[in-house]
Amino acid sequence: MAHVARSVGLSRQTVQRTANGLEEEGFITFSDNPHHRRAKLMCVTGKGERALEYVRERQDLWAERIGGEHTLEDPEGALVALRGLERSREQDTRSSTKEAQGRTGE
Repeated sequence: MAHVARSVGLSRQTVQRTANGLEEEGFITFSDNPHHRRAKLMCVTGKGERALEYVRERQDLWAERIGGEHTLEDPEGALVALRGLERSREQDTRSSTKEAQGRTGE
C-alpha cells in the first residue's frame, strides 16, 4: 500500500481503505508478497479487469468527444485550444454530475 500511496500522492491509510472496498466488491484480491512479510500484493480479479476495460472505453470516448471539438492548427492556437478544452471538461463534468444526481434521486 505504501508504494501505491507514494506513487499517486495519497496517504497509505486512504489507499488501504480504498483497496479494502475494492476487495469487498470483488474487484481485487490480496495475496502474499514474497518480498515483504506484512505488505500484501493487490491482484485484479476478472471482475476488476472488466471494470477497468469499461472505464478505459468510456475515457477514450470522452477524450475523443472533448478533443474532437478543438484543433491545433498552429502553435499560437495552443492556449486558445487548452482554454477551450478546459471549458469543455468543466461543462462535461457539470452535465455528468447532474445526470448522476438524477439517477440517485438527489
